[in-house]
Amino acid sequence: MKIPQVPNGLDIDLPKVGQLGFAVRSVEDNLNRFSTLFGIHTWYKPKYAQKQFQFNGQDFDLDLDLAVGFSGGLQIELLVGTSVEENPYSRHITDEGEGLHHLGFFTSKFDRSVQQLRDAGVPSVLSGRFKTKGGGSVRFEYFDTRDNFGTTIELVDVTLYGIRFPQTDFMMRVAALTGDVDRI
Repeated sequence: MKIPQVPNGLDIDLPKVGQLGFAVRSVEDNLNRFSTLFGIHTWYKPKYAQKQFQFNGQDFDLDLDLAVGFSGGLQIELLVGTSVEENPYSRHITDEGEGLHHLGFFTSKFDRSVQQLRDAGVPSVLSGRFKTKGGGSVRFEYFDTRDNFGTTIELVDVTLYGIRFPQTDFMMRVAALTGDVDRI
């Protein structure tokens, strides 16, 4: 998919949208509502072993409560930033209420795509890495594309022992077996 008209006229090659990320006040309080809306029967929560975040270019301590489920091939993510400090999720809730926070793109060209967006002058809002207890590793970066598309975009790279894996319900079931996620 080509993103039209990002700053400086740069086109970025991205795969199809793989995720809708929703900022919510409480994951648990929203599971039934989103399960009904998207036909999701099983949700997954990561079991963190390590977390590292940068918010507006500064190291940032973020407690993140999230759950993912699948509607067909589309991942639905519910997010709560539970840090004492302001964070992109709490800011979204304050400014706009609960709702769509970002569109997520799972990309095997993570570094290249991140650099292209940075070179184009698209502001990076939040970036991070986390490792899960079973060996999974996630890198992500949010870019402020609200003026272009009305929402933020997120680039995501997911690996298990250095091998990229698709984000599917089947792979999350495998991740539950390896100890990377809990099924809820």
